[in-house]
Amino acid sequence: MIGVSILNRTTRRVELTDEGRQFVETIRIGLLRIQQAEEELITRGELPKGRLRVDAASPFVFHQLVPLVQAFNKVL
Repeated sequence: MIGVSILNRTTRRVELTDEGRQFVETIRIGLLRIQQAEEELITRGELPKGRLRVDAASPFVFHQLVPLVQAFNKVL
């Protein structure tokens, strides 16, 4: 729990609070850094190797990860 409101929600709209906007911006920076790290590995011709273990809730695994497995295996 982060202890601050990041969204203001009414019956007609959902808006980010100031803290929410800062949070989203920080997350975007983090995601960009992850993407850059992946691209650096790829440009060196090296791909991540080994077993990947994921500890996540079943709905996330089934709806988000399972659909990506086939494409991931094609890259390997």
